[in-house]
Amino acid sequence: MTPSEKVTATVQSASTREFISLFNQTARYHHRYKVFSDFVTVSGIALHNAAAFDQALEQQYLDIVKQYEKDDVMRFTQLFAVLTMELESHPRDVLGELYMSLDISSGHLGQFFTPFSMSRMMARLQLGNNDPYAENPHGFVSVSDPACGAGGMIIAFAEALQERGHSPQQQMWAQCIDIDPIAAWMCYIQLTLLHIPAEVIIGNTLSMAFSRRMYTLAHYLGDWSTKLRRRTQAEAMRKLLQHGADQDQKVGHIITEPATSPASSVGEVNAADEVITETEAVRYTDRIAPLTQLSLIESPRATYTVTTKPTPVAA
Repeated sequence: MTPSEKVTATVQSASTREFISLFNQTARYHHRYKVFSDFVTVSGIALHNAAAFDQALEQQYLDIVKQYEKDDVMRFTQLFAVLTMELESHPRDVLGELYMSLDISSGHLGQFFTPFSMSRMMARLQLGNNDPYAENPHGFVSVSDPACGAGGMIIAFAEALQERGHSPQQQMWAQCIDIDPIAAWMCYIQLTLLHIPAEVIIGNTLSMAFSRRMYTLAHYLGDWSTKLRRRTQAEAMRKLLQHGADQDQKVGHIITEPATSPASSVGEVNAADEVITETEAVRYTDRIAPLTQLSLIESPRATYTVTTKPTPVAA
């Protein structure tokens, strides 16, 4: 054992040491990177199919398992149990640490996992002294990591929110993307076991070419698809209302007395139009009828009378 290995061993938890010992005993007839990547893949598929069954993933699971002897398959389950206990006792980027400790990192691909202490520092700096829930009408925040690795930054941000007294499981949703399928599965496993609502995507953030989207169990249990859809609709309504208010401010000949009868259709008004006698009532809610079902926003009910240029009559 080298001096650096001795130092690492003194700071590793009992669960981490047990994981490394079990891993070293598993499938010595395969390359270490293959064993680790296969363990991550089958563990991720098992978690995924428990929430949203996918036959193609199930077949991939079976194809991987049949390459191993029975004892090694059993050790996969033991490795997963140890990983679960370690994440429960010390939440952090455990798989990223193990990947580096096992000396199987893909240095030729430039693939290195950020130490969790650095991720924790960056998350706290990002959060700063701000309260992300102040004046937040939705009650949750969303975070995105376009090159997520094993999800260390998301875990660190969840920890920072928890230190502020917030619940990441109920008040945070994450989107994670990585081009490496193994890294994405590592992220998916850890966020699922830590019960963090998230979407994990395998694909290239730069080219926007994605091959698979996966959702953690917490995403399904928290009905986050509905929450995100409502937020999108609410923000669209606010923008539409603001756009309508901005347009009305540009019209210089608005009479603010209530109209006697609303018009059946909305005409286009130009600030350069001359003021003529013809009038048309414009109600904001007529413009945004499809969105008025939302209970999150109270639509304005004011009605305005606007004068417009009449249509020329042929001689």
